[in-house]
Amino acid sequence: ESAQLERLYSEAEFDITDSSSPERLRAYAAMVQELVDTIREDREPTVGGADGRSAVALCVAAAASARSGRREAVDSADAR
Repeated sequence: ESAQLERLYSEAEFDITDSSSPERLRAYAAMVQELVDTIREDREPTVGGADGRSAVALCVAAAASARSGRREAVDSADAR
């Protein structure tokens, strides 16, 4: 007998091709708000540049892996 998991959270559905969808813009609004808060509160950002570079390096490796069908290393030089 398989156990069923209770769904605790669901993203709102939206059409990714609809550029006017407020759901599509939520992540951008959060980034801009973080920038404003960082400046107003005279503090370091919650997520810094190194974190962003690491995320991009991971995405580049994932895209390369999808193309090649093999494991791809994350370039640590890009992640710094």
